[in-house]
Amino acid sequence: MKSVRSDGLGELYLLYEELKRKLAEMGFFDPAYKRALPRYARRIGIVTAKTGAAVRDIIQIARRRNPYAELWLYPAKVQGEGAAESIVRGIRTLDRRGVDLMIVGRGGGSLEDLWCFNDERVARAAYACETPLISAVGHESDVTLLDFVADLRAATPSAAAERGVPNLAAQLALIAGLRQQLSRGLREKVGDLRARARGAGFRLRLNAPEELLSARQQRTLALRQGLEAGLNKKIQARRAAFQLLAARLRAASPLNRL
Repeated sequence: MKSVRSDGLGELYLLYEELKRKLAEMGFFDPAYKRALPRYARRIGIVTAKTGAAVRDIIQIARRRNPYAELWLYPAKVQGEGAAESIVRGIRTLDRRGVDLMIVGRGGGSLEDLWCFNDERVARAAYACETPLISAVGHESDVTLLDFVADLRAATPSAAAERGVPNLAAQLALIAGLRQQLSRGLREKVGDLRARARGAGFRLRLNAPEELLSARQQRTLALRQGLEAGLNKKIQARRAAFQLLAARLRAASPLNRL
């Protein structure tokens, strides 16, 4: 009896399709579970090789466009034995650190080179991750299971990569950081203008003719009331002294004695 069995890339592709079908049935690719990317990302986590093209793109763009964005790199293996475990540890570590956005990926390569991103353990870690996650694996023609599980796929087009165009995931993350920087600057500017407006309004009220006239009137009224009170006090004192003298005079009068 003779049989035909796929080998090499054919066997890997069949394994890929089988695992893809399994994860799809479990709901790992359901759009209802996709998280929206944050509008502002101050801390951006990166899971990739520390010498990969992806991290170089992100660092170069960050230094040039948004030096205030915090880039937290987890140097992971992205190819070969132990790569899947390393990527899983990176996702879980940065997720616990509370980054605002996470990018997981590497540059392009063959199916074998990118196979760790088809590992079920990586898919499960990405699905359980509470941080919005971008898959930046390979080029447009390189599709991995992580692309389906991630909240957004941002692969670099092959032609663009050949021309040295920065990774799309890096641009998305840095745009989010620039939005935050712009929003913070606008809030500070608006707060400064409001404070200046309040100060100008206060000075205007103090120097307004109506306020000055009202203050003068209140001061005049207070002086008048004080003067009247002083005069009344003196009159009452003189009246009391006069009444005392009159009583003494009546007591000493000869007519009262007769």
